[in-house]
Amino acid sequence: MGHATIRGNKHIAGHDMPLKASDTSIAQVLKRSGYSTGVFGKWGLGYFGTSGAPKAKGFDTFYGQLGQGACHNYYPTKVDASDASGIRHVPIAENKGATRKKCMSPGNTCVFSPDLFVKKGLEWMKQQKGTPFFMYLALTPPHAGGYPPNGKQTGAPVPRQGIYKKKPWPTVEKDHAAQVTYAVDAYVGKVVENLKAMGEYKNTLVIFTSDNGPHNEGGKHDVRYFDSAGPLRGFKRSLYEGGIRIPMIMSWPGKIKPSSKSREPIAFWDFLPTLGKIGQAASSVPKNIDGVDISPIFAGKKLPKRALYWEFCTNKKWGHAIRFGDWKAVSFSLDGPMELYNIRKDRGEKHNLAKKNRKLVKALEAKAKTMRSSDKEWPKKNCITS
Repeated sequence: MGHATIRGNKHIAGHDMPLKASDTSIAQVLKRSGYSTGVFGKWGLGYFGTSGAPKAKGFDTFYGQLGQGACHNYYPTKVDASDASGIRHVPIAENKGATRKKCMSPGNTCVFSPDLFVKKGLEWMKQQKGTPFFMYLALTPPHAGGYPPNGKQTGAPVPRQGIYKKKPWPTVEKDHAAQVTYAVDAYVGKVVENLKAMGEYKNTLVIFTSDNGPHNEGGKHDVRYFDSAGPLRGFKRSLYEGGIRIPMIMSWPGKIKPSSKSREPIAFWDFLPTLGKIGQAASSVPKNIDGVDISPIFAGKKLPKRALYWEFCTNKKWGHAIRFGDWKAVSFSLDGPMELYNIRKDRGEKHNLAKKNRKLVKALEAKAKTMRSSDKEWPKKNCITS
């Protein structure tokens, strides 16, 4: 994360800060190997016409919402699309005047945007039958959200609460549970069913994961209500394990043994070299990057020991964390002292061992400094994100 073009939510010229032309995406790499590429849902990496637009980053087809902030509105009156026919804004007349009462009433005609994005994604998948394809299904749920016109966060607006409607829970928690069940769980099931119907299930690697731990946002939603972080400390926007440590589920019949587990620590920056290798496009993967090919873990093998680095801007100050083996160091200032935890023995990060291991802390502090580059868009002092 210390080498990324985009290190937080930031606006440029009224839109999300775009990826640079020099940035290489997974889609660009796989296209060089003959893959069709599509992204459906949330895209906050560049508006149409910028160097970070979906097409500029190698996606043949895009259908979703271009602004990460726009995705907080689950009932938009329009969505964005781009494909071989060009760029367009697709109106959704049914969402005009959308309110909680209107959209959660029996027989409502509101369009829950994640439903629409999944539908379009599944249709696109069917069109790719018999050809290699890469689909990035960027689901917004269970993110907090709202209703038009500005998507102000009012919990988790879902079309229905289903089996949770009569639970003795706060309304916002019923909504949250419904997002997980009727949105995310159901969508994953539809993707798998679609692959099986296409006859491509055994030939496809499916990866399910998230970009952060459970959130504590959206009105009165409380991350503790369902014990969403379990034994981990912190939640979304934290550099403790509750904010950055997440499960990843992968399915690839014949390649990954069912019910097998790997405790090898990996990170999102490993996806580019891994999918490049699997997609027979390793030669197109940029050199000297931080990620590594993790496909050996599919066969139960270990990866080379290496450091992983995270950073996050909070209250205009950078915090950062580094993990090496069982040890993890955390600081909420780039130049401040680091806390130290043995996360194999103490995954809840309750016992700071920095004073007992000063030499190790110094080594990790020095290593962390080598894992970030300076960038005028992300100044060391007074970092600001929106």
